[in-house]
Order: sequence, then C-alpha cells, then structure tokens
Amino acid sequence: MDDQVTVRLLLSAGAAVIGLAFLAYGAWARHGGSPGARRWMGNEFGNEPFNERMTVLGGPLFGLICLCFALGVLPVIGRYLMLVTFPLGALLLLVMLWTLVVFLPLPDLVYPRWARPLREENRRREKAMRQWLRQKR
Repeated sequence: MDDQVTVRLLLSAGAAVIGLAFLAYGAWARHGGSPGARRWMGNEFGNEPFNERMTVLGGPLFGLICLCFALGVLPVIGRYLMLVTFPLGALLLLVMLWTLVVFLPLPDLVYPRWARPLREENRRREKAMRQWLRQKR
C-alpha cells in the first residue's frame, strides 16, 4: 500500500467514525427515551437555545458533513464521489451556519414531537418572566 492511500483511508475512516458518532447522538437525543436524552430541551429554569439548535440540527448536519468528507477522500473512487459529496457538503454547511445564528427561529417541524410542547412551555415561561421583570422596573 502506498503512503498516500493509507493516509486517505485513515482520514476517511476517522471522518466516518466521527460522523456516525454525531448521527448516533442526534438519534438518541431526538428519540428522548431517557431524562438524559431530554436534557437538551432545558428545565423549569429555562433552556439554552444553542444546545437546542445543535442537538436538533447542528450535530446531525455535522455528522453528514463528516460522511460527505469521508466519501470524498476515499482513494481511487473518491475523486468521482467528490463531484456529488462536496457540493452536498457545502449545502449542508450553509444550513449548519443558519443553525448557528441564534436569532433566526427554527421551525417547529425540526423538533421531535415530544419536544414541541416543552418548547412552547419554555417560551411561555420566558415571556411571563420578561413581563414580571418589566413590572418590577
């Protein structure tokens, strides 16, 4: 085996493992079967919008970007796969950058069914807290 081939195989394998790990975490958190899996939605003290965004879209998108990279750097067939995977990866990167912008709202469609009522409850509590703080001024 050539050194360049070995390096490309190792890069591809590493990116695939990282991508699959991010996708597995996203699936686990999205399923929400345990309290630990639901922790990213916050609690009665509020939530962190960045955690929500990264769990719902950021992590899975990063996993898909890693898989696109892994396919693109494969030896021999990677140069042909690059024609499809790199434009797809660039598109996924743009969506991920949109996810990072906290002031742009995410639609309810991207949240799992169990998280939508919690999200609405968190919004309601936050609105009530802001109203209470305005009255205290």
